[in-house]
Amino acid sequence: MENQDSLLMEGSPMERMWKLRYVRIGFAVVGITFNAAVCEAATYYVAQTGSDNNSCSQAAIQSSAKRTIRAGISCLVAGDTLTVKEGTYNEALSNPFSNTGTSWNNKITVKAESPRAVILKPNNAQDAMTFDSSSQKYIEFDGFEIDAVNVSNYGIRIWSNAHHIRFRNSAVLNAANQGVSILKDGGASPDFNEFINVEVAYTAWSRSCNGSSEGQKDGYCHGFYVSGSNNLLDGMLLHHNNGFGVQFYPQGNRNNTIRNSISHSNKGTGLASLGDDNKVINNVVYNNDGGGLLITESNCLVYNNTVYNNPSGWGGMNIQGSGHKVKNNLFYQNSVSGMSLDSTNLNGTNPQFVNSGTGNFRLQAGSPAIDRGTALTESNTDIVGTPRPQGASFDIGAYEFGESGADTTRPAAPSNLRVSNLDTSYETYPKNWERRS
Repeated sequence: MENQDSLLMEGSPMERMWKLRYVRIGFAVVGITFNAAVCEAATYYVAQTGSDNNSCSQAAIQSSAKRTIRAGISCLVAGDTLTVKEGTYNEALSNPFSNTGTSWNNKITVKAESPRAVILKPNNAQDAMTFDSSSQKYIEFDGFEIDAVNVSNYGIRIWSNAHHIRFRNSAVLNAANQGVSILKDGGASPDFNEFINVEVAYTAWSRSCNGSSEGQKDGYCHGFYVSGSNNLLDGMLLHHNNGFGVQFYPQGNRNNTIRNSISHSNKGTGLASLGDDNKVINNVVYNNDGGGLLITESNCLVYNNTVYNNPSGWGGMNIQGSGHKVKNNLFYQNSVSGMSLDSTNLNGTNPQFVNSGTGNFRLQAGSPAIDRGTALTESNTDIVGTPRPQGASFDIGAYEFGESGADTTRPAAPSNLRVSNLDTSYETYPKNWERRS
């Protein structure tokens, strides 16, 4: 029988699983000794000054990092983190994970050392990132900017058997077909994916749109095209896409959510939900050429959205199907069709925005939208995380008027202050992208 240490030789499959990090634990019970190996999570590094000839053990030290992201990923097992140093990496990633996470509590993380300082910009690839294998699951990318200007199709493609893929604090720019495609394929549905604080923009904006089966045709290259189910989009910034900002389509998708997001200046509709039990909550949708909201099928929740100046296409909102709940929404300078709105919504009345011309859709004091809504569990905070209600009741629209009912007395200036044990290790990621253009 082989010695256990020989099985952990560098580069062997066992070395990858246990990473040369095992702890011998001895228990003496009635003269019998048991040995156990305890796996510990590790951090590895990729840098443009690194080398792919460095072993995984060496890549656990910053000064001897791997050179490519793919090579760094090859070192990872569940629980591990790959930290990528600043720079532009000209590589595409197609099903790059040979090992996988097992749950969100035991995921694999690939993280930029600082947000959006790592740019993934492949040359002459079909997609910048592809996940369509069952081995691609419980994976999180954090802080990446994906520039798909040189690829022929998608910025991110999640198809078939891949699932539980998460992107945070990232951007997907300049794709030719769809910015992000989450698509059923071969009878399999790629479900339970999450995009949190992600900008998706300029899809086929200055290049031909390849999203139509009829060939190159404007209006078919969306920010997100989602046909799977149980996907979460939270804190999106969607703009200048040659199609919809988001499209949940075709029919049959269900329980997808877009919330706390901004969709503006797209050639198509800002947000489109063509599925069942989907949720459209706390979004700002404005200046889209194809309309604001399109809601079809059944039992969707449309709560606390601000929809402004989408006069063409579907107008402010077109709603079809049955069982939808539409509450606390604010519509101004665009039409609503397909249903009569109840009194919890505000339609056509000047809401007194702070400055719609600069994209500031907060409410001024005295706005008719303040304290006019109804309490809803699904929107008990607003688009920037302000708890609802701040006054007597929920406000209408995506923003809660923060000063309503609050103590506005200026406190006395402090004196004789001393600072000690200052901790500067704070997170720099924004709650959302409302200040970006």
